[in-house]
Amino acid sequence: MSTAIHEQRQPKMQPFYWILTFESIIIAMVIGLALIIGPFILLSLWPSPWMWLTLLAIPVGLLMSFMLFRNLRQRIWLNRHNDRFAIYDDHVEYTVWDKETKESRQESVPIRDIKEMYYGRHVMMYSYAYKETKFRERAPMAELWPVLHLVYRGGAGDRLLTVPFGQPDEANQWLNVLFPKGIQMWLSNIVIQNPDDPYAIDILREEENRVSAEFDGNVERQFRPYMDAQIEQERAQEHSRELTPEEEEILDDEIRQIEEMEKTRREKAVFVNIGSLAWMVFLLQFGLGWWIIRLAAECSIELDSFVIPGLILLGISMLFFLLVKRLRWQHMLVFWGASFLTWLVLDIAAGSEEEGSVLYEAGGALMGTSMLAPLGIWLTFLLGSFIRRRKDADRQEEARSKSQAEGSAAEETRNL
Repeated sequence: MSTAIHEQRQPKMQPFYWILTFESIIIAMVIGLALIIGPFILLSLWPSPWMWLTLLAIPVGLLMSFMLFRNLRQRIWLNRHNDRFAIYDDHVEYTVWDKETKESRQESVPIRDIKEMYYGRHVMMYSYAYKETKFRERAPMAELWPVLHLVYRGGAGDRLLTVPFGQPDEANQWLNVLFPKGIQMWLSNIVIQNPDDPYAIDILREEENRVSAEFDGNVERQFRPYMDAQIEQERAQEHSRELTPEEEEILDDEIRQIEEMEKTRREKAVFVNIGSLAWMVFLLQFGLGWWIIRLAAECSIELDSFVIPGLILLGISMLFFLLVKRLRWQHMLVFWGASFLTWLVLDIAAGSEEEGSVLYEAGGALMGTSMLAPLGIWLTFLLGSFIRRRKDADRQEEARSKSQAEGSAAEETRNL
């Protein structure tokens, strides 16, 4: 069996990024495991009846751990199953993996069956994670890497084999074998997103997308001037002609869609739309909780019910919903989690492990109230949403009236 002249494998993730990804998933899985084990630890330390509600976190932890484990297993599979392309003196072998079915497709293509080849670029997403970079070197999220498209005779017509490369020198080694065989070589300015597209070959063959070339040992010597000329030509065409009304309308629609997408993305962001002022309410919650615990310790009040903690939590939630930058329904979950953590820290800091003590009962009342918060904070969420909508409507009406008044004043000035 002959030895491969050059073997091209799909790049694996660089060790630094692979370890970083692996550790991030493991840390998240530990958090999920804590949600499973944590309730039992809390029950053993503070065996209050309300602590039984922490068992509700177990299904969340199980789901979180399962999804993270499946994601980690998928990443390990992808890092181990890489596409392989090898060129010999008389044939090309390749093995490609289907990410959905987890099955491989292997084939050997005789070089005599290759009709034409196209040298161009393909998009490499997250390229920074698959190539060596210097410390503090800034790398883009995606780059255009070399690619060689081989059109060959298959059983039912012409077929396309796409061989991606990381460096132009790797493509030069393939062209050193293929070009002397008399195979027509083209330079292509088209990026083929899906090589399995039945129209990919037709797109490559369109005259405006290709130019004939001769291989002289370094394909980049011809490809880069060709692409520079293509870019300059497109720029000249854009500057030399005016857009038609239809094109202007299409361009305006595209710009409007991009602006709407960006606006929607900003509005849907949960934590970004909270703001530092809204986060401050949890300091107020901590302070009020500490105050009522001190009052309970001094026997000034009795925390044998959830009335006082419940009223405090409802007031804090109302303040939180009014102070966030843009109110989303997910902010109810954020408030629930943050308020629970706030009083959990307070209970640990000021509580007592002695069952039946005043501090123990006060801490249990606070924790129980925070666990039952979803039963009441949806009311303050609706009320806060209503108040915010009324304020926004009044603000818009005021701006509209001001604009109309300015317009009327300008009209009167023109009449004078």
